[in-house]
Amino acid sequence: PKRFQNRNDLLDKLENKIKNQSNNMNQGYKKKFTVIHGIEGIGKSLLAKQYAHNFNNIDPTNKSLWVDSYSMDSIIVSYDKFLDIELRPDNYIHEFKTWINSKISYFNFLLIYLNY
Repeated sequence: PKRFQNRNDLLDKLENKIKNQSNNMNQGYKKKFTVIHGIEGIGKSLLAKQYAHNFNNIDPTNKSLWVDSYSMDSIIVSYDKFLDIELRPDNYIHEFKTWINSKISYFNFLLIYLNY
C-alpha cells in the first residue's frame, strides 16, 4: 500500500509479536491477539494495512477482515460483507464464530477492528 514509509521498525515488531504468538499456539494457546494503539494520526491504520497486505500476499489461505467497530450495527455490516450472508442481529456473534470455526482448518484469519 502507498504512503507507508519509514516504519519498517514498527512493522518488524508487529510481525515478530504475531509470529511469537503463533509459536505459542503450538504450546496450547488457542487464540492470539495483538493491539495497535496510540493517539489519533500516528499511523496505526497504515501499519495495520501494510501488515494485512503482507499477510495476504504470504499465502493464498490468509484472509483479512477489516471491521468497522464504531457501533454494533457497523460490526454486523462488516461481518455480513465478509461472509456474504445476512446475519441475524440477535445471534450474529454465534453465527460468525461458527462460520470462522468451520473455515479455520482451511484459512488463516486476520481480523482488524477499527474505530473510525
